[in-house]
Amino acid sequence: WGLLGAAPCAARLGRPVPRSIELHTVTQGGSLADDTHFDSGSLWTLDVMLATPGDDFDGGYLQTPERGTRHHHEFGHGDAAVFVSHKRHRVSPVTRGR
Repeated sequence: WGLLGAAPCAARLGRPVPRSIELHTVTQGGSLADDTHFDSGSLWTLDVMLATPGDDFDGGYLQTPERGTRHHHEFGHGDAAVFVSHKRHRVSPVTRGR
């Protein structure tokens, strides 16, 4: 799309690189319930499913606000989502497993 190359600071700062890589393990009852959560200090977020939903755990859906409702995104093992880091998101409670 050329968005980053067209930024005024692109020549001075160069290409973006990962700032941090985090591994989150959520156990039964765990969630990220804050409706106002976003990943500050980053340009984009990459979310990769390393477990197998339905086998390893139930629940734990990535949810984003869409047109006044919470849209939950279903992932299979190895699926990924990339979104701008200032987009609000949450994770519904894990009901079984981890």
